[in-house]
Amino acid sequence: MELSSDLEVSLGRGLQYFLGKPYTFTPSHMDFTGSLNGCVIVLDEAMDQAGFELMLREVCALWMVFYPSQLTYSRLNDFLDSTEGQAIKKKMGGQSWKEYPPVIGGGIAVGGTYDAGDTQALNKDDMEAIKEACGSIRFEGHGGSALDIALVNVYEQRHGEVVFVPPAYGHYVSNSRWCLKAALHFMRPVWSLRAAMALHVLGPSIFGARNAEDYTDFAVKLAQEVMKMT
Repeated sequence: MELSSDLEVSLGRGLQYFLGKPYTFTPSHMDFTGSLNGCVIVLDEAMDQAGFELMLREVCALWMVFYPSQLTYSRLNDFLDSTEGQAIKKKMGGQSWKEYPPVIGGGIAVGGTYDAGDTQALNKDDMEAIKEACGSIRFEGHGGSALDIALVNVYEQRHGEVVFVPPAYGHYVSNSRWCLKAALHFMRPVWSLRAAMALHVLGPSIFGARNAEDYTDFAVKLAQEVMKMT
């Protein structure tokens, strides 16, 4: 009921459906809104007791989610340009090299020749290596308190589970099994300023032309709301 209430007053909303294929991926991008992403496995095996248990046990997708900060992408760039990050960079580097800036916008130096045939989905070890390299950011509070936030988080998504991605959080998705997906995009008014700032500061400079389209007309609706106040 609370979700429905939020959607009724949201600035944008949209619903997408996908078919996930093993060893495919969605490149790093930033959506204009927050999203709830559900997934159900499509079994190749017989739908008996063993198949049902397998369906609940197997990972259908891996998510790598980026905290909205220039520091996140600066450390990611440094890692991919390092000797340790070259194998992962090569996997990511085949993504539309001829069409758009490499990997995540123009911030990552080419540093070599890459072939689209080398492109492949990142596995969990790759994502965990990126997470470790990016580290965390610390926020100091009153009275000596401090909060450490990881700049990259990695999640395993199983059958029937829903992954929430807040607005302004870049993300990369790697499919592990045949699966059906549904993504509900929506924007609560309280998120609008943060999303607009991140899209202005991070979206064009980090992701550039390869970023996701505005499925929900969030930018248009936000501009209309601002114009009403002027």
